Amino acid sequence: MEHIPTSNAPMFNLLQDQAIIQPNGEGKAIWKA
Repeated sequence: MEHIPTSNAPMFNLLQDQAIIQPNGEGKAIWKA
């Protein structure tokens, strides 16, 4: 397989930048629909 990222952190950073997910006090993400 090709083009599989070794880390998904950049994706979560992008989702946080777009306010799709929000970090909570524990450093984990809260998804909102």
